[in-house]
This record gives sequence, structure tokens and C-alpha cells, in this order.
Amino acid sequence: MIAAAPVTAIVNARIGDTPGYTVVLVKGKISLLGTNIPSRALKQQLKVQRIVDAKGGRLSAGRVDVWASLGDAVPAGSALDAFDPYDQDAIREALSRGVTTVFLNPMRSAQSSGQGAVLKLAPGAGLEGMLIKEGVAIHAGLGLGGGLLRSLSEGDALSKVLEQAQAYQDSWIDYEEELEKYTKALATYAKQAAKSKVEEAQSKAGAARGRRGAPAPKGPQPKGAAAPAPKKPSAPKRPKQPATDPGLALMGKVLERELPLRIEAHRVEDIIKTLELQKTYGFQLILEGASEAHLLAEVLAERKVPVVLGNPLLPEDQARYPLRRAPDLAARLEAAGVRVVIGSDGWAKSASLADLAALHAQAGLDPEVAEAAITTRAAELLGLEKIGALARGYEADLVLHSPPELGLERIEAVFVDGRLVYQRSQQ
Repeated sequence: MIAAAPVTAIVNARIGDTPGYTVVLVKGKISLLGTNIPSRALKQQLKVQRIVDAKGGRLSAGRVDVWASLGDAVPAGSALDAFDPYDQDAIREALSRGVTTVFLNPMRSAQSSGQGAVLKLAPGAGLEGMLIKEGVAIHAGLGLGGGLLRSLSEGDALSKVLEQAQAYQDSWIDYEEELEKYTKALATYAKQAAKSKVEEAQSKAGAARGRRGAPAPKGPQPKGAAAPAPKKPSAPKRPKQPATDPGLALMGKVLERELPLRIEAHRVEDIIKTLELQKTYGFQLILEGASEAHLLAEVLAERKVPVVLGNPLLPEDQARYPLRRAPDLAARLEAAGVRVVIGSDGWAKSASLADLAALHAQAGLDPEVAEAAITTRAAELLGLEKIGALARGYEADLVLHSPPELGLERIEAVFVDGRLVYQRSQQ
């Protein structure tokens, strides 16, 4: 079990352009943040146990990697199955670059490839201690390699899966309706059967009295032969339960808008196919990769489709898989009103997250937007509350940078839930 973090104060920090900030961390949260806080108050009133001097360095929120691909594509699987919580070197590498939260998503296929999970990178906490939530989104991909024919084939495959999921969902809705009718019919049958049993017993008793010459019961009696035994009611037939399919059941959550569908699509044709599928089935769409999305920027903005971008540079296989890419893709999308978020596109590459954001900024994306794309916006995309910003009541996931030397910053320390989990001077 991880020990509770001591009450910590980070002093002499710069937030934005304002120096002299003090930030107090209590029970994993930011409990106080402001300037001109007397040092005496820290220990006497706030009971601070540890003081960290930022020495004028910048303090920022921990970075959130919203696109850390890992594992195989399994329709009913989870990227969490492929994560090694004991790979402390990989975790420390990401922390050393300021990444405190990651969204692990399974590798994409043309069909549903399973669920993703959100983790806090807390060394030594074990998987249970790091897991924030599972079942955040379902993944798929179109045109990840090959030409137009393969793209069309993968688009048809995804369309078929959604169609099957709709039919699967409908079959269960029909079954639940039939099961409800069956339950009501069964209750009615039970009452009728009980009544029939009483009537049958009365009929047998009357016949027995007749054989023994017993006096007839008082009151008017039917003329002629004895009444026939009452007819027993027929039991209702239980409806047949549909076969279960965990993969289609997960995709059904997409159709119910319980989970978003994250689709990696790069070519214009694949993005158009993705938008057509969204219009047909009405699911929440998050677009990943989107190399040619600038050609559909206005449409994506109108449809309010967020876009997760990776490396803005041309890939090494550009000659093999030519794409009409724009180095300033993020800036173009942002200018059109598309909400841009940045991810690494691989757990092994999470440490490069800030570098990717810097590349997008160098290509024209506003630096503050680039920072938000790996902090506040990233947390919002994952539905995480109180993560990704420096504000009172938010989770104490913080990155302390050294004062810049020759225009370059270095990460000095990283806090996760108020615990110091990385310190450069100790490396």
C-alpha cells in the first residue's frame, strides 16, 4: 500500500507569466494556490510537512496522453490486458517528460478492437492503484495501410459490424419484451392452474359422494349428468434467449451513446466514410490521426467532431502510403473551429508527448492551445474531472520546470496525487 503523501508546499513558482506562487498540496489535491503567502503560515496554520523551492521555475499541470496505443485488437478485449504495471523504466521515462496520466487504447482494426483504460502513472502503486477507469471508448480504424481498395474494404467491414451490433441489440430488446410478456403470462397461468386444481378437487369430491350415495350438498344442483372435469390451462412457452457476443455487446454501448467510438482515419475518403457511419448510427465520434482532415475542417467543426492528432511530420512510409498532409494541420483545424487534442499514438512514445505539442506549435498552433491539447482538453476528452489544470480542488498532478537556460526548460520534479514521483536531481 502506498503511503499517504505529506502535506507539501511548492514555493517561488511561476504560473503563466506570474512569479512568486505558492501551491499547497493536501491529500492529493491542490488545496491552496496564490502569491504572497507568508512562510510562517505554511507550517503553523497549514501544517506543511515538506517545502519544495521552485526557484522561479514554471509550474504546470501534469500532461495527459489521450492516445497511447498498446496491445492487440480484440473486439471484447482491453488495452489494459497488455499493460505491464511493473515496467518501472517505461513509467519513469514518461514521468520524466511530465506525463502523469495516459489513456491506453488497443491497436485499431477495421472492426471493433476493444476498450481503452485511463491510468495514473504512480510508481509502485500496482495496476489497481493506477487505474482510474476502464471502458472509456471503443476503437476501430480505416485505411491504416494500403490503397483505396483496402480502405473501401475496411469501411465496409466497420459498417457491417455496426449493422450486426444494431441487429444484436434489437434481438435483445425483442427478447426482453417477450420475456416480460412471458413473465406476466406465467403469473396468469399460475393463478389459472391453482383455480383449476381447486375445481378439479371439487369435481372429484362430488363424484365420490355420488358413488357412496352421500346426500347432495344443499342448494340448487345441475340437472343431468355430473359436470365434466375442468380443462387445465396450457403453460406459456419461455422465449429463446439470443446467443451472447461480448464484442457486439460492447459495440451496442456505442450505439446507445454510452461510449464514444474512436476511429483512426487518415484519407479524405475514409474520414467521409466515418462521418457517414456516424450520421447513420448517431454515435459519439472521436477522430484519430486525420492526416487529411484539413480538407474537411469546416464539416468536422459543424459536426463538432474532436480530432486527436499525433506526429505532424511526414511518416517514413510517406512514399509507400502517400497522404495529402499539411504540416500546419492542427492550426488549420483549430482556425476552422475543430477541437484539437494531441496524443503520442503509442504507450512506448508517451514520453514524446510534449515534443509533439511543440512541433504543432512551431507549425502554427497557438502555444497555449498546444499546452491545453495535452492537459485540460485531453482530460475533458476522457471525461476526467478535476485533472489537467492548476486550480484549487483539482488533483495534484503537477510538473515543475527549472528556470529556462538559453531558452530551454528542463523538468525538475513531477507530482502525482501530491506525491513526489520524479526528481531530476536524484536521477
